[in-house]
Amino acid sequence: MHAFVAVAHHFSLSAGLCLLIQSITCQYVLIQESKSWDEARAYCRQNHIDLATVQNNEDWTNIQRDFQPALTSVAWIGLYNNITSWRWSYQDERMIFVNWYPGEPNNLYGKQEYVVMQIDKWNDRDYDNQFPFFCYNEELTGANRFVFVTSLKTWHEAQSYCRQHHTDLATIRSQSENDQLQRMMQGVMRTWTGLFRDSWKWSDDANVNRPSINWMTGQPNIGGLNRPCGVIGPDGLIDDRVCSDALPFICRICKFHV
Repeated sequence: MHAFVAVAHHFSLSAGLCLLIQSITCQYVLIQESKSWDEARAYCRQNHIDLATVQNNEDWTNIQRDFQPALTSVAWIGLYNNITSWRWSYQDERMIFVNWYPGEPNNLYGKQEYVVMQIDKWNDRDYDNQFPFFCYNEELTGANRFVFVTSLKTWHEAQSYCRQHHTDLATIRSQSENDQLQRMMQGVMRTWTGLFRDSWKWSDDANVNRPSINWMTGQPNIGGLNRPCGVIGPDGLIDDRVCSDALPFICRICKFHV
């Protein structure tokens, strides 16, 4: 069972003096052999290109159409959620100081990608929760670098505000800075920080176009410390499963045409 998708790509050659237009034909191959997501990715990379990457509703429709009736259960695609990719909003800086509550981060319901300071420690929360937040101003020094904003905003709204009026959401690099922010909270229970992680991505590291993911009702819902990966079902809907589950999978083959 094969699905074909033609995409036009443009490449500049010889310092932009020549423009070559190529098409890429992608063929999806259903492998009826049960493997974990990591094993399936390794198989696809060794024998084809990678696990299936689909970016729009037309791609989902093609896979659903061309694999029926062979696709009788869910199968792995290249969708995965990196629950350990924490970094700071300012300059994508990696964590050098960690101050989680015991049992956190727990990715509750599979949707917690942003971090609040809760009294004196950190907890992961949903992006659409509204809290006060800390901004950071790189042009100032000492305690003046941090600005406590009491307005209630989502994480992305807080990030936009801080980038417009200061530098970015706050980065916490030490226990002393953590203690400083705690004092500035003045009894407020939770405040946004700049800490966040990657959400769903494709196995080739391409970003996910979230509106194109046709989730089953109530999905994604895998939380805790489980590592979630994506599957597609016979109905074309997407579900999340623990990546260690053994399932069939869909590989991708792409060919260039001049």
